Amino acid sequence: MEQTQMKQPVFDATKPFVVPILSGGEKQCEVRFPTDDEWCGWARSQRTVRRFLGHGKSQSEDLDLPKINAELFAKIRTDKDGPEFDDAEAGMVIGRIERCTVLNVEREGINYRIEMKVPGARVTHVLRMPTAKEMQDHERASTSIVAARRSVETRAFLEPSGALYDKLHVSHEGYAGAVPIVHKSAAVSEVVAQLAIEADDDPE
Repeated sequence: MEQTQMKQPVFDATKPFVVPILSGGEKQCEVRFPTDDEWCGWARSQRTVRRFLGHGKSQSEDLDLPKINAELFAKIRTDKDGPEFDDAEAGMVIGRIERCTVLNVEREGINYRIEMKVPGARVTHVLRMPTAKEMQDHERASTSIVAARRSVETRAFLEPSGALYDKLHVSHEGYAGAVPIVHKSAAVSEVVAQLAIEADDDPE
């Protein structure tokens, strides 16, 4: 008797997500997945400042992150009559829906196969190995560093990762529609990390 194979769930950015969190008890809310423009604006708004305190010590601070998370949460929440979420809880929800956990990475010739767990699904990306120039251009474009006398401000941008993903893309699986830019960025970051590991290997 032929067995029916269970269909694996796919990631569908058009469907609402019910997100449970633990904060003084169990709470949950319903949100839509942010658009690429919303993710890019969220990332662009974040600033990390590293202040040099002297004697070799420094302190890093993420400026306005609770406010930035709360603003995105307010845009994407769909159960407006649900329980109230404060800024910290909003940040937990954003973190849950942004999450991309890398499960496995395999080198296949000049390509990398990356398996990730994302909200509600497992997905796969196959990207070719970037050239040295592509990596250099991506690094320059994806981070802005402004140095002052006793501090350094850093901003990160998602758009360059999305553009590099599109250049390197061979195939992907597990999606009902387009790949969101936060997933593209996670896949590109993993390829860059794998290349760094391989580059550090001692020659025989």
